[in-house]
Amino acid sequence: MKMTTLRCVLGLVACQDMDLVQMDVKTAFLHGDLHEDIYMQQPEGFVHVGKEQLVCKLKKSLYGLKQAPREWYHKFDAFMRSQQFVRSEMDHCLYTKKVAHGNLVILILYVDDMLLASRNHHELATIRMELHEAFDMNDLGDARYILGMRITRVTGPVDSYGYPKKSMLVECLNVSIWWGEDIEHPASAICETK
Repeated sequence: MKMTTLRCVLGLVACQDMDLVQMDVKTAFLHGDLHEDIYMQQPEGFVHVGKEQLVCKLKKSLYGLKQAPREWYHKFDAFMRSQQFVRSEMDHCLYTKKVAHGNLVILILYVDDMLLASRNHHELATIRMELHEAFDMNDLGDARYILGMRITRVTGPVDSYGYPKKSMLVECLNVSIWWGEDIEHPASAICETK
């Protein structure tokens, strides 16, 4: 995932008042299917006496294999495409899906962590359920931290229509980035060091 992608999505989430949730895949690299023959020595404690010279042929990916991240990503990508998500050509860790009334569901993947954003609560709940069914997941609820950044949602005073103004504060490395409706250009970020 590119940091530019993350910053753009967080700005869009704040400006469009989208829900932002975080999920984590348990043992992500173990989900990958191997598409080549890989052999390993018998692990300590599981060596067959008298057959020490034999090796094990792996059926699934393991942590530590150089192929493990790639195989996990291929499996995840195939799942997302089966759910009619479109992968970004600029950042292959960004997926989008157009849903009812012109809304989007956005998913950003960073190894085994993901952020999901949408204004459509039903579609967001549906993709969360489908991810749970496909992979062993932790649903972390509203996003609070990602890649060392703290995400805070703030509800401010009501606008001219009686709706509360919402904004987002992202804190990272002693720099605060504020997106909100009280900024002259909502898509731009104002940074101040602490």
